[in-house]
Amino acid sequence: MDVEEDRVTLHMECSAGFYVRALAHDLGVQLGIGAHLLSLRRTRSGDVTLDQALELDALERDPARAVGAVIPLSRMLPRLSSVTLTTEGVRHAVHGRDVGPGDTEKGVQENGSYPSFVRLVDPGGDLVGIGVPAGTSGLLHPAVVLV
Repeated sequence: MDVEEDRVTLHMECSAGFYVRALAHDLGVQLGIGAHLLSLRRTRSGDVTLDQALELDALERDPARAVGAVIPLSRMLPRLSSVTLTTEGVRHAVHGRDVGPGDTEKGVQENGSYPSFVRLVDPGGDLVGIGVPAGTSGLLHPAVVLV
């Protein structure tokens, strides 16, 4: 974005787990001059952006505002496909058991194959966990359980 004397300003879009500090270091090594971060500001994490952020001092003055700003689990990871589990399917998932078509109400893939990650939601729409395709077609393994 800008180069001013010995400072370079970058705007980056990167995935979770990308080490921006390591990039600064590596650039300095490659240029033979050394480098480090002067500042780092995350402007987005997943689907959450700065326009949804609240300043800490505002939250300390108004705790009710902080509670109101909490994003419910039902709205997390909206870009992932979802499978709605039956009550029994929820019980299976929270105990780490694979879930299949008999454990679901809707969102089942007709061909029995699923994308890499699938939201597992309860009948009320709340996020129970994240499932990944199991070794057997049509089954999802609860890789992350939130309840």
